[in-house]
Amino acid sequence: MRKLNLQKLISLAVLIFALASTSLLSSGVQGLAATSVPAFPGAGGCGAVSIGGRGGKVIEVTTLADAVPAPAGSLRACALASGPRICVFRVGGTIELESISGTRFEITNPYLTIAGQTAPGGGIVIKGYSGISIKTHDVIIRYLRVILDGTGIHEQGRNNIAMRNGAYNVIIDHCSTAWSFDESTAIWKYESPPSPDITGITVQRCVIAEGLAKAHGMNIGGNIDYGISPPSEEYLKVHDISVHHNLFVHNFDRNPRVKSAGTQVINNVVYNWGSRVGVSEAKNTVDFINNYWKPGPMSQSLIYKHESTYIGTSWVYPDPSIYIAGNIAKGSFENPSADNWPLIVRDTDAGFAPGELLPLSYRRYTPISQSPNPITIQSASDAYTSVLADAGANARLDCQGNWISNSYAVDIRVINDAKQGTGWSGTGPASPQAAGGFPVIAAGTSCTDSDHDGMADEWETIQFGSLSRGSSTDSSGDFDADGYTDLEEYLNGVGILASAPTPTPTSTQTPTSKPKPTPISTPVTTPVSSPISTLTPTPISSR
Repeated sequence: MRKLNLQKLISLAVLIFALASTSLLSSGVQGLAATSVPAFPGAGGCGAVSIGGRGGKVIEVTTLADAVPAPAGSLRACALASGPRICVFRVGGTIELESISGTRFEITNPYLTIAGQTAPGGGIVIKGYSGISIKTHDVIIRYLRVILDGTGIHEQGRNNIAMRNGAYNVIIDHCSTAWSFDESTAIWKYESPPSPDITGITVQRCVIAEGLAKAHGMNIGGNIDYGISPPSEEYLKVHDISVHHNLFVHNFDRNPRVKSAGTQVINNVVYNWGSRVGVSEAKNTVDFINNYWKPGPMSQSLIYKHESTYIGTSWVYPDPSIYIAGNIAKGSFENPSADNWPLIVRDTDAGFAPGELLPLSYRRYTPISQSPNPITIQSASDAYTSVLADAGANARLDCQGNWISNSYAVDIRVINDAKQGTGWSGTGPASPQAAGGFPVIAAGTSCTDSDHDGMADEWETIQFGSLSRGSSTDSSGDFDADGYTDLEEYLNGVGILASAPTPTPTSTQTPTSKPKPTPISTPVTTPVSSPISTLTPTPISSR
């Protein structure tokens, strides 16, 4: 009798565990905080806490059409839907946005994953007057290409991808942007309408290319006006930003421009800037760590400038806090262990000569603390090799869940320019047509997914022996209880039966809570000339 009761208890425990592992959403999306693995294997930095649409419904993108209101089966319809959701693509090709001046493709509902790696054929290109604007939290976007259509004139706010007022817990991974009329990527806060801080953002492994007619790479910060009382300091409400392992290529300036309360610029490659690599501004807290800056035909000699403008004898901007170490400027500064302070100089501030060294009071000698999902930091030279080998929307999943190469013509060309030292002189391309025109994207054939659960039938059968592990309305099943749902295992190209290491869960806040600013260590008094210690990157079998 006792033996029977024990067996019943064991069976009951197994049943409870099984129900829990397949019903992550039974107590609401907040319950997912208990399994706070990174957004996906390889996600790093402040935005890696994003859960995106984990455990939510699967919405299939079955048409390249776009309009307002959104057509059924369109990407816009998925983006505008509510509740946790994952957009999977059943079509490949170019989505031409219904976007004219004053109209944006805006994401305003939280808990969204856009899985561009599921698109067949040549993948997805989004083309429009302007691109995607994110004004919410817990968004994951991977393997998308966003290009502007080349019509009109240089106009503020015509960005390819933007994170604006109210955005937090957002990660952009392996995306490609080109032909912006302002900044290709923007993380920017305005005074109006009043909104929470922009925080917990990662942009990683992206190609940010070819700003048109002196347009820029990336802008991080917010509006600023010290000429009024009280001063407007929206930029100080932008913090916990990670920009790492990206390729900035053929942008005239702002690779990136940073004025925020906490930004990490780590392991990026910048090739063929125009007037300067980028700008630091105002009471900026920023790290420049182990980046690789390679001049090209249109590059001038300056690397970074800091703008600290004052009027008359009164400073307008308070002093910044800048950490800089381990960087390489090809041809002019190739010893990353040397003191990096001369790489950032004054801009044309009143009363100072351009190019003058910044005062040491601006300098910080300890980097910003890493996030719970830290960036794997490489040396600048290793980052150069790594980024040129793996950046942009360069792959997709086949029906067995394997990653296969899938770069498009624009990325192939600009990456080759960065490798060979070739490309634009003067001010860069004036139009997409001057850069070779809009690429033709093959439609391909989508994988069969009989139960519409987001997982290809072939992969699901290999992994589970049947098509029983999910539905279009609930993707919360987690067969191996590692924190990633079964659908995420497919999207991550890992597989339940793969030998990839199980991610170690890390404690984090409830996803609906906003991250707090990363505390900045008090500067030490003794300068440190050596770069941050180089970490050997841990190989991962997924992207």
